[in-house]
Amino acid sequence: DNSANLKAFWRMGGGAGDDTRDGLIADQTKVGYGAEEVTNHEFEVGTFDGSGTNWGPENTGGSGDAIQIIAGTLRIQSSGDSSNELGAIQNGILTIGDIYRLDISISDCTGDGASILTKGGTGGSSVTHAASLGNGYHYKHFKASGENLKIFRATQDSATTFKVNYISV
Repeated sequence: DNSANLKAFWRMGGGAGDDTRDGLIADQTKVGYGAEEVTNHEFEVGTFDGSGTNWGPENTGGSGDAIQIIAGTLRIQSSGDSSNELGAIQNGILTIGDIYRLDISISDCTGDGASILTKGGTGGSSVTHAASLGNGYHYKHFKASGENLKIFRATQDSATTFKVNYISV
């Protein structure tokens, strides 16, 4: 027993910023996140252009596929007749290797729901961080594998429709 030699003890894992579900133990004295990385997280109409600062469509092309911003929500609809990752992307907003917290609210979900991935950029790779998200509020901590953030349908060749009411990273 070496307890007599113990000078100090700090219990980790019970702090305000900890998320044991995702394996995140925060700094006990400086809990917090950086600045918001996602612009247009409430999906303003007229800013869906893929310019890098706004959301843009990716892998559209299937008959009956639609990506729209309607009344402040992002709506993704796939007829299921194509094998692409139909979705919306915001380019160049993440730093590869950094840890982020994703908050997302999904509604009107049919089919297999939504997935979130980071992809691309210099030295980046595609990794799905949250899959098959259905109706409701979801959060997830993830390590960025790419510079781009994408919301897409969970299953290729599957009819899926969902709305994203809010997203924050």
